[in-house]
Amino acid sequence: MFGFGRSANEKYIISQFEPTLLRFGHSPAEAKKIASGIFDKVKYDLQSRGIDLYKTDQGSIYAKNQDYMALRLKAGLTVRDIESFWNRHIVVILCEEKNRELNKILTKDARRDLGQDSDSFEVEWRKFNPCYGDPAKFEQWTMPYLCESNADIYIEFAKRIEIWASKTPDTEVIRLVTEEYSTFNQMVRDLVSKGLM
Repeated sequence: MFGFGRSANEKYIISQFEPTLLRFGHSPAEAKKIASGIFDKVKYDLQSRGIDLYKTDQGSIYAKNQDYMALRLKAGLTVRDIESFWNRHIVVILCEEKNRELNKILTKDARRDLGQDSDSFEVEWRKFNPCYGDPAKFEQWTMPYLCESNADIYIEFAKRIEIWASKTPDTEVIRLVTEEYSTFNQMVRDLVSKGLM
């Protein structure tokens, strides 16, 4: 049965996946089963690489790595952003990433069922959601309608975006990305450059 043999930490992390799954029509039992499976996959991957699930010093390690930091600092991140993002349990960070991926996949599937094609979904997703990754690896040729300012943003911006979004009415976020910017990422870059995020 679900939950037997799991630590309080594991149960908490798994519970963070469940709302996404419930929102897309899964029953509570299905949501718990799928969320548990996602957690177990992340756990297995970390353990197979000899990484402590609850490691909390990766941010401090990155902060000392000039190659890692240089472009991030240039993009507007701070040492504190890097440390506060990565100095958390590594299993939580990777599960958050899986949860973001799951949310996008489920949304895409739901939109496809309503007749939306992949290209128009991608345009809409980038319009209203932050897209994380390495900006230097952004393949503009796959989306010729986008320019460099629309490229993926570093994952360490996630907390800043979360804080900004919690203080900004949804109507204002929608107005900004609809009237002033071509993508959410372009808005983030501009607000960061102006010191507003």
